[in-house]
Amino acid sequence: MDSIKKIYSEEGIKGFFKGARIAVVTVPVFYSMYFPIYEYSKYFYSMIIYNNVFHNNTLIYTLSSGTSALLCDLITNPMWVIRVRKQTEFIHSGCQKMDSFNILKEIRKLYLQVKFKNKFKYTNQNNFINVMLAF
Repeated sequence: MDSIKKIYSEEGIKGFFKGARIAVVTVPVFYSMYFPIYEYSKYFYSMIIYNNVFHNNTLIYTLSSGTSALLCDLITNPMWVIRVRKQTEFIHSGCQKMDSFNILKEIRKLYLQVKFKNKFKYTNQNNFINVMLAF
């Protein structure tokens, strides 16, 4: 209860929503790609494994969910990295007021600052594992 009072007194209502803007963008993008890829993957793997006969079983579900999660994680990973950076940037700044957030500026800054090989260094393994276990 003390933390709620502290956040409200220091930052106001906005303090409860740190990182919400990027999450509001990232999560729908991830899942709007995930489910169509998953559906196509079920069909694709079924046709490859069972020779043009559509089957739904555990193997097909596992391969499809893994493929979908991997592709979506690779595509949306820069947005997840930006989300974590913005949240930790606020913490490490001594909780001082930060500049207004602009997703396009942040993505551009990420691409300019980080070398290509490090862009996918922090791929969201938890998301991949959770999606694999869900199906």
